[in-house]
Amino acid sequence: MKKIFAIMIALAATSVFAQSAVNITGLVDTGLLFTNAATGVNTKGLTANNSATTVLNIAGTDDLGGGLRANFKLQLTPDFINGAGVEGTSYNSTTAGTVGVGQEAFIGTEANWGTVKLGRVNSNILDAWGNGSVFGTAIGSGYGQAGNVFTRYSATATHTAQSAPTRFNGAIRYESPAVAGVSGSYLYVPPSARVNAQSVVDYGVKYANGPVSVQYAAQRIEQSGTLATTTASFIATGSQALEAGTNNTLSMLSANYKIGNATVYGGRWTEKQNTATAIDQTGQMFGAKYTVGATSVMWSTGSSNEKSTANVDKKILGYGVDHELSKRTNLYARFDTRDADTNTAGATATAGVTKRTAVGLRHTF
Repeated sequence: MKKIFAIMIALAATSVFAQSAVNITGLVDTGLLFTNAATGVNTKGLTANNSATTVLNIAGTDDLGGGLRANFKLQLTPDFINGAGVEGTSYNSTTAGTVGVGQEAFIGTEANWGTVKLGRVNSNILDAWGNGSVFGTAIGSGYGQAGNVFTRYSATATHTAQSAPTRFNGAIRYESPAVAGVSGSYLYVPPSARVNAQSVVDYGVKYANGPVSVQYAAQRIEQSGTLATTTASFIATGSQALEAGTNNTLSMLSANYKIGNATVYGGRWTEKQNTATAIDQTGQMFGAKYTVGATSVMWSTGSSNEKSTANVDKKILGYGVDHELSKRTNLYARFDTRDADTNTAGATATAGVTKRTAVGLRHTF
């Protein structure tokens, strides 16, 4: 009788675990970065995320029956420079920098009617950018702060701060299934005191069929109350801080098209903010990748045109080479030159040309 019960328990456990799965995957990017800054200060040293973001993904699914599944994802950026777990620093800093910060984290459900995600969720604007950028969000892309062409209001993506427009805390996102290559997504963050009464509506539509992929995304961050300097917000305090009754809108159209061994990329975006320090800018990028055997060569150019009083126009030019050592390991080289303000002469912290060169190793698992 004991043997029978043991067999029954083992079969039940096997049945339960057969319907549930937890996977650990990730990517490690570490390289030597040389920077010739607009300030005239040159730096060099090991750093992360030169060609892609270092991440550790812990994800799971649970089959609930009837075609319904529950899922979760926790995405961290471990420190492979200093061995400091998920609370790392950049190679030349004592504070949190390019590594050791949180990425996506959500729980949700999925079925034939679509997917729902609840938590810290990537935006449709980020998806649209990735659709049109040959370098993703890494060196050469122009994405982020520090003189990049996109975007003016990105905050540091720490565990406590928001990181608009890349992803949002406290978000609800629905993703539809694809029908004839067309899919859609809608993200919403309700206003709350913990984010300074700022709310978010972010949606996207994508067409992907064969060699072509086209995506449109739009995002609106609304300020419905007084901005408190002690509370995290989607758009941080400073010269571009939102005021009660104002908003920031961002929209983007992007595409990529594969032709044999080549893929061409492109995107165009607009950003407007109706605050006392107004923002009114447009930007565009174009890129290409050509693959021969185990080697891929990449190129990208981008610029932004600021039409407000500030008139801070920017541009970037990037080059890259990837060489596959295996299906999961690549050698890479990246180079970009960025002008943080094409209308201002001189090498200052906010103007002048910065050049970066990186060589390193990227591994996925």
